[in-house]
Order: sequence, then C-alpha cells, then structure tokens
Amino acid sequence: MVQNSPCPTLFRQSGAGSMDNQSAILNRLTTQLNETESRTCCLELGLDYEDLEGGSRAGKARELITYLARRNRLPELTAYVERERP
Repeated sequence: MVQNSPCPTLFRQSGAGSMDNQSAILNRLTTQLNETESRTCCLELGLDYEDLEGGSRAGKARELITYLARRNRLPELTAYVERERP
C-alpha cells in the first residue's frame, strides 16, 4: 500500500486560512524547499524574499504565510508547493 504525505490532505481538508492549514504549509515549506527554492517561490508569487521579516528560512516562511493569508492568497502558495513538491 502506498502512503501519501499528510500535508496535501490537510490542504484539502482545512480552509485556506485556517491555522491547521497554515501549520501544514509551514511544515512543507521548511522541510521540502531549500532557500533557493523558497526564493523562487517568492519570485513566482510576485514577492521579494529579502523583504520578508525573519532572520532564518523558517522565519521567512512563516512571514510569507502570514503575509499571503492577510491578502487571501494562500491558495496560490499551496498550489505552488503542491506543483513543485507533489
């Protein structure tokens, strides 16, 4: 039996702005994307990685999530992560 990662399921079960969903996104960003990939993600979303607060990659990921959540753009981020890391 093939087991799927629990994160894509969380994306579909939780609302885009829910805290559970944000935690799942944070987990995927910090475990599946390196800094270069995180920079590319920001670029594709029209953001400057350097403009995000946070001194670490995890801090920047957290700020990216909160920034996009405030603008109702989390579905764009989840689509990017699911496309790049299915």
